[in-house]
Amino acid sequence: VLIWTEDITLGAVAWALFSGSLFGFGGLFLLYVLNSQEVSRTVPTVQTAPIFAAILGLLFLQESLNTLQWLAVLLTVSGAALLSIRQDEEYRRIFLHSSFFLLMAASVITAAGQVSGKVPLDTLSVPLTHGLRSLGLAGVLLVASIFDSRARQDVAYLFRTRSPGLMLVALSELLLVSLAFMLFLWAISMGPVGLVSALVATRSLFVLVYSTTLTLRFKDFLGEQVTPGALAIKVISVSLIVIGVGTITVA
Repeated sequence: VLIWTEDITLGAVAWALFSGSLFGFGGLFLLYVLNSQEVSRTVPTVQTAPIFAAILGLLFLQESLNTLQWLAVLLTVSGAALLSIRQDEEYRRIFLHSSFFLLMAASVITAAGQVSGKVPLDTLSVPLTHGLRSLGLAGVLLVASIFDSRARQDVAYLFRTRSPGLMLVALSELLLVSLAFMLFLWAISMGPVGLVSALVATRSLFVLVYSTTLTLRFKDFLGEQVTPGALAIKVISVSLIVIGVGTITVA
């Protein structure tokens, strides 16, 4: 069926745009933290979104959580907090990095985007829903970039120098990310959004493997800490997040 033959309603279009804009705001928070923190510590924390999706259902949809699911919430948040723990070398004290709260905000916003993204799929096709969500996401990021002088300078520099980074961005954002979003929408159109989101959260493991491999191969390519102690904490934290997210959606 061609997407322009569908019964397009204003409500469905609004929900798709709203879902995309939420992903845009969540992405802004994530990018802000990624600017100064390790990718293997930031991305897994945002993958706690299914936990907050369940809590949003509890607050607004009169859904309920059993004891095992509440334990899963605690397990997941503990894993995310463990990734944000730092040690002050001067005073030898342990503290929770301030980025943790921004990443939790990004996770909550992303959860709302995941839940609201399922609504338009009742009447719209996956490609059309993806296109509308992309417009919402791009609108938020475009407005944020317009008011950021550094972002404008970076874009101008990439075009002026014909940097290979342009090709990398195109490959990543236009192809890989779009394909990932399409597959996610296709999956939630056929099953529960919570279960699908839980499966998507396993990408934290792949992020850890990719970032560690690139750092070991190219030395400081991503600025990742790859000491045995740091890797042990990351593996434990990511495992807690994946197990917790999986438990709350299948329990």
